[in-house]
Amino acid sequence: MTDEKLNQILQQALTPEVQDEDIHIYKRVRKNSMKNIFKAGIAVAACAALVLTANVSGIFRGNATNDSDQPGVKVEAANKNPFVITCFAAELDEGVQVPVSLAGDVYYGSGLCGGEDGITVSYLIGAKFICEGENIDSITYRINKGAFCVTELKGASIMTNYTDYNGPELNCPDIAFDDEEGMDESEVKYEEHYVSEYTVSYDRQSSDTTLIGICGEKTDAAIYQAVFDDVSLEQEVDGRTSLMEGVEVTCTVTYADGTTDSKVIVVKGCVENGGEDGTTEYAEFAYELK
Repeated sequence: MTDEKLNQILQQALTPEVQDEDIHIYKRVRKNSMKNIFKAGIAVAACAALVLTANVSGIFRGNATNDSDQPGVKVEAANKNPFVITCFAAELDEGVQVPVSLAGDVYYGSGLCGGEDGITVSYLIGAKFICEGENIDSITYRINKGAFCVTELKGASIMTNYTDYNGPELNCPDIAFDDEEGMDESEVKYEEHYVSEYTVSYDRQSSDTTLIGICGEKTDAAIYQAVFDDVSLEQEVDGRTSLMEGVEVTCTVTYADGTTDSKVIVVKGCVENGGEDGTTEYAEFAYELK
């Protein structure tokens, strides 16, 4: 392939810079019907400019063609519709962690509950994924283990389609708005869904009246001990990573021409800094691309 042809492909693939998005601050009431063992993350501001660059994961598809000037050498076909996924306004990338946090809100990040059996750990981790790209019509998120917990204002759903979760009952921390506390069921303005898959339109991916998290549970004595007992920070981070091992969120965008493209998001444990002076280290969850 000539240098001129390669430059043409890259020019077609690149998209303009994506502007920072507003970070909305929410509060959540946790309802815990399980044993009173609970850990919650500390929220830290996370906001970064999003710049789409030419890299293998974002610009090139996996389909190979014999377009090379050298016989027998395959090159990757350029993707004309690259997209990026952001989480809490920071771009997700392979091997780059984005901790769960929202500016100024210590309640939204994550929550853990311990079962009465002393070995079951249930979790709920806040998720705010936004896709950026050109010619995208809709985005579908699918989780392979556990569920998405979606709390939203009645009659104002951002979901254009969804599949209800039909797995074992999940006894996880709740994600909710303040006005649900102490209200009768008839007075509650918000409703909660547990879904294994949901779709949103590109033009309406989030709202001020919608909160989304991923939830599930795992029964493992070693993980239970790592996240609830008095252990080292490194051990707790490893325990959180083990808790989320095997959990994957697949993000699939559908373009205006009907074609699709997908990326896989995973969750791991990480070390975050918080406290009044911002120097206190604690264990938290973080998203990254697989």
